[in-house]
Amino acid sequence: MTFLFDRDAAEQSARALFTAVSDRISLLPTGNAPGCTSTGRASAR
Repeated sequence: MTFLFDRDAAEQSARALFTAVSDRISLLPTGNAPGCTSTGRASAR
C-alpha cells in the first residue's frame, strides 16, 4: 500500500475531519426529523 503522506499527517487529517463533523453535528437541531424514530433511524413506510 502506498501512502501519500506519513502517519502523523494522516492522524492530523483524521482529527481535523472528526472535529469538523462533530462541530457540524452540534449545530443540528435536537428535535426529531419527520420520518425518524427517537434513535435517529429512518422508520419503514
